[in-house]
Amino acid sequence: MFRRLSRSLSFRLLLIFLFLGGGFVYGTFKAIQHFYNSDDVRGLISGHLSLHVYYVREDIGLPPRIDRAVAITERVPVDIRMQGPHMDWASDPNFPRLSELDFAKSPKFSDRPGALVDDLQGVEFAELGKHRFLKMRQGPYDIVVSTPRIADVQQGPDLIMQVLALGL
Repeated sequence: MFRRLSRSLSFRLLLIFLFLGGGFVYGTFKAIQHFYNSDDVRGLISGHLSLHVYYVREDIGLPPRIDRAVAITERVPVDIRMQGPHMDWASDPNFPRLSELDFAKSPKFSDRPGALVDDLQGVEFAELGKHRFLKMRQGPYDIVVSTPRIADVQQGPDLIMQVLALGL
């Protein structure tokens, strides 16, 4: 049986295809792993995220201005909740209350090896359903940004799963 298969051109081509496909998937995973573990990339991504947090804080101001938060949500597909002294405002009426969210530092954002990016000071993260939340302090106020928008429900599998499926 094996002797017969070893002479089959289809079987040989199948083995070559499987070997090259496995090598491609292995190489892709190693390249992505090397790319994400690079300190240069971590520093670059951390710098951009820190800059975006700074821009949101500056745009909204202190005390936070609702009109500026509305302008941000019109330009960028996010929702915002601001809570503090004499203020509890959300850009979407279905935005969860802060007490419903379990904010903490993210293991993906730390100075440890294997983390995707460096630690972001003064920023905490939470997840609820298919939404991710980023909380930052602005004086006595908490500003929470949600992506995707609360009204938007993510359809289909995660991007990571799509990339893995394409690799396989």
